[in-house]
Amino acid sequence: MNGGKMGIVAGCLGGFIAGVCFTTLGCSSRPKQPEFQPPSVGGQKAPSAVREIDFEKRYDLHCVLFDKELTVFRDCKVVGYTGPAKAGVVVDGGSSSGFSSRDHFQYFDRWLVIEHSDGRLAYIPPNSLRYLEATKGP
Repeated sequence: MNGGKMGIVAGCLGGFIAGVCFTTLGCSSRPKQPEFQPPSVGGQKAPSAVREIDFEKRYDLHCVLFDKELTVFRDCKVVGYTGPAKAGVVVDGGSSSGFSSRDHFQYFDRWLVIEHSDGRLAYIPPNSLRYLEATKGP
């Protein structure tokens, strides 16, 4: 190769390497996701402890059903939700075959299923639950 061709190849290779370096540096200098910040309550930050709902416990569920007044379901346990059966998903204690006779009742998808203290089940429409409150102990 003569000097001219060698310079062109070196220039192209150098440009390629510079592009890779620029791209790599650009990717690594992405802004970091902001760290979770607890909400403010009364102008002060709430404690940063994240607490999960223990669905093995019983709660008083405060709901507004069909735009009516507040309804409270006392001493209930959240046991699941309704929805179409899917292959391999446990439905009512058994394995699903992938077909549900309820498939045509899509209106009832994702309703919350709660169990009263006497064992009766209740089905709560989506978005009706306003808040939960731990049931008082005996």
